[in-house]
Amino acid sequence: MFRAGPEAITMPAVAKELGMSHGNLTHHFGSIGALHAALVDQMAQELATAVYAAVRRLRDERADPIAVVNAVFEAFDNGGAGRLISWLALSDNMDALKPLFKTITTAVGELADDDHCKSNPELVSATRQNALVLLATGLGNALIGDRLHAAVGVPQGMLAKLSALNLIPRTATRRR
Repeated sequence: MFRAGPEAITMPAVAKELGMSHGNLTHHFGSIGALHAALVDQMAQELATAVYAAVRRLRDERADPIAVVNAVFEAFDNGGAGRLISWLALSDNMDALKPLFKTITTAVGELADDDHCKSNPELVSATRQNALVLLATGLGNALIGDRLHAAVGVPQGMLAKLSALNLIPRTATRRR
């Protein structure tokens, strides 16, 4: 269904895909907005898990920053998460994105408040900044990364490399 784009996620289309009646789906979700919110909630959990794991991995001196960035980029690509999030934002359906923001707030808050960070404001700030870089570049890459690479004339994967380089100097989150 995501192959046709987020705009193809309608109650009748989803009901047909699931082999159920439109009425059944409407009874369960109530509205297309609630269905979108449920999809975003599921994707938010996956994104938050990826960002949480990425930031935790950045604290390890042996972590490969590009592998960390690629894991987050992949989370935005999986199932069209980046496209759905962007489409909902562009169509001003911010209510459907509330689960995303809530989940990210919780995950980043937990990272910033864990025993490793909470006694050091620099580490809290670096953790939040790394999460922001990972989320913003992951979303952008999911939307137009391939085309931007081509337009700028750089090889595929350059955004991941640049994002990783941007994380390293700001990664005061690693143990000293």
